[in-house]
Amino acid sequence: MTTDYAFITQAELNKPADWQPSMAHQNIRKAIEVSISGRVSTIVQLVADFGYRTATINLHDLATFVREETMEDYQHDYRKHHELRDELIMVDNMPTSVFNTIVQLELDNILDASEFEHAYHTDGEVQIFWQQS
Repeated sequence: MTTDYAFITQAELNKPADWQPSMAHQNIRKAIEVSISGRVSTIVQLVADFGYRTATINLHDLATFVREETMEDYQHDYRKHHELRDELIMVDNMPTSVFNTIVQLELDNILDASEFEHAYHTDGEVQIFWQQS
């Protein structure tokens, strides 16, 4: 059984002459923020369901998950909305270190705005604390 997947072609990932990344930056940051928020909420909820009051999240694993989810979302949406071309190109070409930096900054913003206490560890993890109600 074969399945015909609609993969993005390499030609579609080349930067066109009219490429304007400023709006793409804003949209990608929002997509990353939504992905992080969803993933962290899921992790905290699962850990809390077991009765614990702290969760440890590996930043590298989180960044990998968020990058894959963001890329998959843009690949899927691009087929129907070609105006997302700039975002797709930017996510595809973004160096891992830049993506990881954005993820860490957005995670920090999310946690600072939340009711959770948190602490970063030198081994690339963030620990989130909360009180059981």
